Amino acid sequence: MTTLAENLIVSSDLPLVGVVKSQPSSVVESEQLLVLPTITRNFLTLSQLLPGSGPTTGTGKFSFTKFGGVADQRNGYTTLVDGGTVDDTDWGSPTINVTQDAVQEFRVFRNQFDAQYGNGLTAVVSVVTKSGTNQVRGSGFYFGRDSALNARNAFATTKPPFNQTRVGGSVGGPIRQNRTHVFAAAEHLKVNNTTITALPATNPFAVQENGIYPTPSRDNMITVKLDHRANAAHSLM
Repeated sequence: MTTLAENLIVSSDLPLVGVVKSQPSSVVESEQLLVLPTITRNFLTLSQLLPGSGPTTGTGKFSFTKFGGVADQRNGYTTLVDGGTVDDTDWGSPTINVTQDAVQEFRVFRNQFDAQYGNGLTAVVSVVTKSGTNQVRGSGFYFGRDSALNARNAFATTKPPFNQTRVGGSVGGPIRQNRTHVFAAAEHLKVNNTTITALPATNPFAVQENGIYPTPSRDNMITVKLDHRANAAHSLM
């Protein structure tokens, strides 16, 4: 007596299109953040490369981008950093910036997104910051512009002073291999700018108001992230 045996194995690759959720989205990864130039080093500026976005004058300090066609762009989208919102409670624009060296990637959900994102009208910007690894790695950068490189306006008798310095870097590594890691990034921006007031001589306030007035600005950004893996099911950030 002969017994026949047959084994049937069915395998399939992951689909390229998700059929469970309908969320139009785009991702900007750390490699793109590294090579794409942005004079402001604001990651939201790079999101203008994505569909449905564009530049705006903004109403907040870090609001450079608009999404969709909502009438009031101040609360048209919400920004999350590692799951926590950084929106202004009144206007909705982001209140803080994150140095590019600390951004692993960010995703923009457009028009359709889960109910958990209840604050956005047209888009949700979800930012993931970098974590330390088992290897010690770091980066550094410096950008400077000296007043000696400034040109004088053809109709001006003096050259207004202006100089800018931007310096920063990052470092990350293990505290305990495969268990605890740390990552830190910092950036400092110093701009010495001026505002020129030039009222016509017929203006009664010309003598009092005309002149060159210094308008310096200083920005400091520091990010420190600690990750600890307790076991296969629990972790702390």
